Order: sequence, then C-alpha cells, then structure tokens
Amino acid sequence: MKNMKQCCESKWKLQSNTPDLTRMKKRESLWTQGNGYMGVRASFEEEYADTVRDTLINGVFDQSKDEPAELANIPDTTNFELWVDGERFTMQSEEIDDFAMELNMRNGEFSRTLTWTTSSGKKVRIAYNRFISQTRKHIMAQTVEVSSPQAISLSVVSGINGKVTNTGVQHFDHPQKRAYPDGIRGLYLCTLQSKVDVAVHYSLTANHAWEGKTTIDRRSVYNHMEMELGAGKSVTFTKLSSFATARDIEYAGQTVDGATLAQDGIRYIQEAEQVGFETLRKENQTAWEAFWNDSLVEIKSGDIFLDRAILFSQYHLHIMASPDDNRLGIGGKALSGEGYGGHSFWDTEMFVFPYYLFHDPACARRLLEYRYQLLDVAKEKAKGYGYLGAMYPWESTWITDGEMSNQFGDLDLVTGERRQYYMNETEIHVTAGIAYAIDQYFRVTGDTEFMEKYGNEMIVLTALFWASRAEKKNGRYEILGVIGPDEYKEFVDNNAYTNYMAKKNLELAKNILQNCPEDLYKKLRCDYNVEKITEKITEVAENIYLPKPQEDGIIEQFVGVKDLKPYDITHYKTKTKVFTMFYEFGFAEILKMQVFKQADLVMLFYSMRELFDEETIRKNFAYYEERTLHDSSLSMCIHALVAARLGIKEMADKLFYDSCCVDLGDNTDNSDAGIHSASIGGIWLATVMGYGGLYVTPEGLSLDPVLPDRWEEYAFYITYRGTKLKVLINVEGCTVTRISGQEVKITVQGEERTV
Repeated sequence: MKNMKQCCESKWKLQSNTPDLTRMKKRESLWTQGNGYMGVRASFEEEYADTVRDTLINGVFDQSKDEPAELANIPDTTNFELWVDGERFTMQSEEIDDFAMELNMRNGEFSRTLTWTTSSGKKVRIAYNRFISQTRKHIMAQTVEVSSPQAISLSVVSGINGKVTNTGVQHFDHPQKRAYPDGIRGLYLCTLQSKVDVAVHYSLTANHAWEGKTTIDRRSVYNHMEMELGAGKSVTFTKLSSFATARDIEYAGQTVDGATLAQDGIRYIQEAEQVGFETLRKENQTAWEAFWNDSLVEIKSGDIFLDRAILFSQYHLHIMASPDDNRLGIGGKALSGEGYGGHSFWDTEMFVFPYYLFHDPACARRLLEYRYQLLDVAKEKAKGYGYLGAMYPWESTWITDGEMSNQFGDLDLVTGERRQYYMNETEIHVTAGIAYAIDQYFRVTGDTEFMEKYGNEMIVLTALFWASRAEKKNGRYEILGVIGPDEYKEFVDNNAYTNYMAKKNLELAKNILQNCPEDLYKKLRCDYNVEKITEKITEVAENIYLPKPQEDGIIEQFVGVKDLKPYDITHYKTKTKVFTMFYEFGFAEILKMQVFKQADLVMLFYSMRELFDEETIRKNFAYYEERTLHDSSLSMCIHALVAARLGIKEMADKLFYDSCCVDLGDNTDNSDAGIHSASIGGIWLATVMGYGGLYVTPEGLSLDPVLPDRWEEYAFYITYRGTKLKVLINVEGCTVTRISGQEVKITVQGEERTV
C-alpha cells in the first residue's frame, strides 16, 4: 500500500534528486509558477551563469528598436544568496548531499532541500519553498530555512535585482529605489517604449536576531543580514514580494501615477504580512484544491509519465490565462519564458481555447473579448492591405499594439542568409479561427448577450475580409497566395484548411446578416452599405472553392501538392529532435518536396469532421501522416486526436505519448525559452476530444469515446450550457453524471441521452 500511495502521489510532482546544472533552463520553464497575472520561472535562489531568471507580468509589453514588442522581464525577487563562515553557498560545490527538489502541481509549491558540507567540514541543511498566491494575485511568498549541528556565522543577501534583461535587451529606464521604516523595500521603473510604470516591493524577515543594512546600486536594492547560529539551531527567513503595474485591471480606464502604484504595492505586502506565511500558504493550497476538484482530468494508464502529463497540462493551462482581465491573450510560451515574446497566435483559439470553453467558460469569454478589443487593429490591418473588414494580426500583444510578427527568422544553412517570414500577410487563417471559436463558444454556452455585444460583429467583419480577399476565378472564388498551418509550404493557392475555415466564417456571417440585429446594423452602416456587403458575403460563401477528394480519395492540401517531389522522410521521423532535415536541405528545397511540418488536412478533420465521411478522413490521414515531420509542437497532438477518433489505437497511443514528450521529454533544450502553450493544450485535446470523442456538432454536444488498450479508465469534467458533467470511460462503457445545473441533452456513442 505504501508503494502504491507513493506512486499515486508522485504523478502530481515534477521531481529531481540531482541539481543537473546543465539542464537548468528547461527545468525553469517546466516548473514555472504563476497565477495568470504573473509567471515566475523556477530559477534557483542563488545565481548561476546558465540560467534565465524571468518574472513576467501579463500585458507588460515593451518594444526595442527594429524588434517586435515582447513581455518585459520584471526585476527579480527570487534571489537569496547565503554565506557560512564567509564561504558562499553554491551547488557547484562537490559537497552537496541529500538533494531533492520538486514542483508539487497539486498546490503549486516549488521546494528544494539539501545538505551542504562547507570547506571547513560543517554540515548545513538548507530548505527552500516558494509559491505564487492564487488568491492574492500580486503576491509571491518564499521561505528559506537554514540549520546546522555546528555553530555557524550566517550571512544573507536578498532583495530586488533590477539588472535583469530580455536576453540582453533592457526594457526599463533608470529605476527609483526606496527603503521604508517598516522594512519594506521598493523599486520603481517605467518601460522605455510603452511607458508602463511598474512597482516591485519586498519584505525580508527572520525568526532569529540579526544585524544588517540595506544597500542599493544603480538598478537594485538588497537587504544584508548577519547572525550567529548556535549548534543545532535553525533560522527561517520569510520573503514576501509584490508586483503592481499601470496596466493592471484594477486601473483600467484610469491614468495611474507612480505614487498610487507604490501605495498599492506596499499595501499588498502589508496585508500579506498581517496574515502571515502559513495563512498565505493555506489560502493558496485551498485555492488549488478547489481548482483540481472542479476541473480534474485524470487517467489511469498504467504509465505514470502519461498520468503526470495530463496533470502537467492542466497545471500550466491554469496558470497561463488571466483570472480577470479581458485585455490579455495567451502567449505561445505563456508566462514561462521569453520565447515568442509573449505573443498570441492562432494557437489560442484552436489549441487552448477549448479547454477553457469546457472548464471555465468565463475565461473563454474573456479570451474572445480580448480579440474584440483587437478589432480596430484588425480593421486597420485589413485596410492597410487593401481589404475590407477585419484581418487579425498573426501575432498579437497588447490591445493597441498592432501586428507584431517577426520579419526574419533563422539562418538558412544553404543560402547563409536569414529566412524572410511572410506570416503577417499570408498566414491569414488566424482570422477564420477566431470566428470558429466564437461559434464554438455560442454553441456550448448559449451566451446570446456576448453574441449581441461582440460576437456577431466580429464574425461579420472577419467574413467581410474573406469576401474581399477571395478572388473570382474560373467562375468561383479562390484564396490565393497563403500559408496554411503547414509553414513548410509558402504562397500556395486554395489551401484546404484556409478555404474550409473561411467558408465556415462566411456562412456564419451570412446567417447573421439574413436577420441582422438592429444594433449590429447601426454599427455596420457607419462604414459600409449593409445590403451590399450582405450580398457580397453571401455570394462568396456560396461559391468559394473547396478542395474535394480526387479519384484516389486524397484531398489536395493545396493546388499542386501532388506535383511536388516525393521524399521518404522515415529517417527524420525517428529523430528525437525537430528540424533535423534542415541539416541537409535548405528551405527552398523543402518547399519543393512532399514534406510537411504539420498537415493542414488533419487539422481540418479535427475542427470540421462532420464535413467528411470516415473513409475520406482515414485515407487522407494515412497519406499525410506518412509525409509529416511533426516539426511543429502543434502537430502530434492533433494527429493523435484524429487517430484516436478513427480507432487507430496503436498509432494514437504513440502520437499521444510523443505529444506529451514535447515539453516533458528528454530533449535537453527544446523548452529552454518556455513551455509550448499549444502543445500543452493539445494534451488535453487529445485526451478529451480525441480519446474522449468530445465534439461540438451543429446539433449539440457529442461523445464517442475509445479506451486505449493499456488504460484502466479515464475521467473528465465538462460544462455545457451551464451544466457541469462528469464523464467516466472504462471497460464497462461511458458513464455521464450531472454534477450541477439543469438537465441537458447530449449524444453518447450515437445515442441521445438526457442527463
């Protein structure tokens, strides 16, 4: 029983019994803590060269010359350096024993314990613990406990380090430092380009008598504490940190000055001090417990790696989305690192949005409201390219920032030049994906108020973009010169995924305009002749070209795809690293091969399977899977999902395992710059919408689950039309239980049920 309990408990933890300083950056990403307002990488408290100490606050973007805006690295307060008898503690010492560290995903706590033997032979036990509060979003709390069987002289330095950068780029002006009589210290800064004021505060206390001082330098403020610790004695240091910015939702619509930020930041610390560390910890644990009780997806697969992976997915999904701010999206690396600059992509709607839709509809609505607040930006972008309506940015940051795509990428090993990117003008399917998510949201929630206030307008304006972007050719409307989800093929015509998604967008708008709500009519007529745009949208919707199965049953991913050079990629598909084909070929060569980063058709079968019969899906899945490298972190989870729906269990299981390895696998550097948000969402997708068969049909909600051969059972919660349901799948079948709310009708394995 003891071993079983340990096994069940360990799935909740990411653990290590070695510091492994060579893999610090990846672990810092995976073990990130946060609450949707901020994210803090799991860097060690003492400083090392090969580390990335990031504290990222959602919405605090700044732009440096000739580069897109990015989340600015906020001054670090996790730092805690200590000396024993004048000797600095470091894990580079060879005398480290009893080492253990873990991220407990059940309660969000990061802890580390070890015994350090000093050069003079004294043994020092050190225990670290820290968490980001789920109930007080501006607060981070940490403790460091030091003890020794011998008497020691102990020195500590800890404070606010304002020298942090974004990989060398400094985003803050010269900060102001303050020391207050009650022991609170503050650092006040402003971003260089976006002019966002930021206030960082901390307090540091010890349950032992000490002497010390406060020191400042150009960008930092520190406490220095010294004490004599008797033999067998211990001391616990408690550090509370607060963060406040002028972009916090509390100040929305206001002009906030630095004095107000300082007052509020100090108040956050004082309120936390009043309740104390243990109460803060209990509050945090209670909040995490409530989350898991409400949202847990749990599998019993017989493989603790997979059992842990689905918990890992939910943990990060919980800490990446803002709990209260509809001006914020979700970055490609969430708040776990500097990768992608914190930019929101199409990943949000197609990979992570479904999780919130079924677990936290209020959060799903906020994410769509974020897109609504980008509507003016999208209209300006469309106008800039000569189109009507709304053309959403490929990469989005703050709601007024506009398109933030990089114009150039990595070096091409063949040409020796940086490859130019065209995503901002050609990877336009993001616009249809937003309309698709709006429709999914309405079908699942029935939120007519949202549709009347935001959704209908967004769908019509995005459809108007498609109506102006499509070109009349051969008696039909075609969409030419695009990039689909597969970014290894550029400037293709009639990309199947793009065309089908655009058709969906157009049809939704056509239906809205047929009985155009009065409020929407008034908005539209300010810029357009409503009757004319209705006519245009209807015409394009009814005549847009949709690639169909050819004689061999294969749907062309884009026109001419079969004319590309066939190439056996088996060798590359067995590699544990991605992009290995670029070691041998330049991008221009891969453009001409039947080689795909990720297959658009399989993505289409995930989003709109009702348009295709099973034979077509099965045949095309096999065709494109054979030619897909899965170089995108978004790829394997969707292939796993479709394989599971098709009942191709062995392949589904392999792809599901591989998708779980995107971040959790043994590759040493693939997550150094942060976890992959879309892949994290994809683990949930493959579990619930793949194996679980959850699907939103035009008629309602459908479940058609399969049980992997090695799994004992799996269960998940979903919310549908305000009713919370629990779904359990095991060898006995599928059981759906209503937890709360009114009765709802759903289809389970082809049978309509009232639950």
